[in-house]
Amino acid sequence: MKLKLLAILCASSILPTVSGFAQTNVEGSEDHPLLTPYPDSYIAYFEEVKFREYSLATGPITGYRYIEEKETLEGELTRITYELQKDVDDLSITEIYRDYLRAVEEAGIDVLAKGLFPQRNVKKEVGGGSWIGVALGANA
Repeated sequence: MKLKLLAILCASSILPTVSGFAQTNVEGSEDHPLLTPYPDSYIAYFEEVKFREYSLATGPITGYRYIEEKETLEGELTRITYELQKDVDDLSITEIYRDYLRAVEEAGIDVLAKGLFPQRNVKKEVGGGSWIGVALGANA
């Protein structure tokens, strides 16, 4: 069975931590065995579901809050959100995105869609701000 992953990066979720003390991983969380956490990051959100159906968007927005190109998958679902403990000046979202994209490709994961728009935007292309809201909203 092939692993499938949608490689997107939501710039708004990769923000520096404003607190002056080190953060720890959320209770009960663990890193994915195929990916190494980014230095100075911690798990802020973790969800693991043993079996579920998931609508995976693979194309741009084609109508009002609608994405035509998608795949319906089923199986185990793991969601991990990392936050970084770095100053904005030390942060390169493009570097982080490319590092993770390279890691998933080297792990042999089939990347179905990818996109990087680090500036706040409403682009309808894969990875754009509007797209992320529509794509993830289908599985809320």
